[in-house]
Amino acid sequence: MTIKDFYTNLFLNFVCKYSPELIEKARKVSSNPRQLIRTHIKQHLDYGTITPYYEDGELVGLCNYDITDVTAHIKNCVVHPNYRHRDILKKIIRRGLQTWPFLQYIEFERSYKKDLRSRKILISRILKTEHQGVLQNGIR
Repeated sequence: MTIKDFYTNLFLNFVCKYSPELIEKARKVSSNPRQLIRTHIKQHLDYGTITPYYEDGELVGLCNYDITDVTAHIKNCVVHPNYRHRDILKKIIRRGLQTWPFLQYIEFERSYKKDLRSRKILISRILKTEHQGVLQNGIR
């Protein structure tokens, strides 16, 4: 088993366990939803556009996105139920900025904070003033 296979399986199991709505979404377009999700995970691993977040050695959050110019288009973000409402998305964004420091905007494919419109949001607005600290100081 390769490292890529290990992470693909880890991320796939995490998504299937904690995001049944993604399985349902995949089921609408594929007779094998797990395989469809596996393919997407592998592609995002290839491009470096999937960011996991761990606490105490446990995977607690996972986000995949596409990048266009200075915008990260969030495709899916899954957080372990016990870690929800703990700013895991902010932690994932900070982590993603380590790889993609030029990003300025995030656009969510699905709603963010019950705002049903898809729109660009300044990363600095989401992270408040923390974004500049990440850009100037590197890892935070």
